[in-house]
Amino acid sequence: MFTGIATEIGVETSARHAYALGFVPVIVSNAVSSYDREAHERSLANMRRFFPILTAEELARYWS
Repeated sequence: MFTGIATEIGVETSARHAYALGFVPVIVSNAVSSYDREAHERSLANMRRFFPILTAEELARYWS
């Protein structure tokens, strides 16, 4: 599960690295952010092609 600041830098880079190591990263869409809204949205769109993107509420329902 990935959360954090700078979706297009730290979050996406870390998720791609985890994927390369054989993990399936799950991105929590309402727990990631960026100062650059356009870059944030573009990064989520990029990651959506490879990784599950869920809200915190969807993840909580899945775990319960």
